[in-house]
Amino acid sequence: MAKILYGPRTSGGVVLLPGLQQILTAGGIAGGTVSRTAELLDMSAANPHWMATGSMAIARMHQNLVLLPDGTVLTVG
Repeated sequence: MAKILYGPRTSGGVVLLPGLQQILTAGGIAGGTVSRTAELLDMSAANPHWMATGSMAIARMHQNLVLLPDGTVLTVG
């Protein structure tokens, strides 16, 4: 299984994106620090691996990632 880029994290958000092939994770606690990083895992790739994507403006933990009807993701909490 592919390793997450910024190391293991807890208390972060995860959402399955439209098309059911990509997983987005963001925020949480990594190495004792609240994170604002975000990563994507594309399960349709021949060799799935985590890729960095745009970070959140504010570091968060215990948030929910909500998929909106237009395909964007809202971070709540």
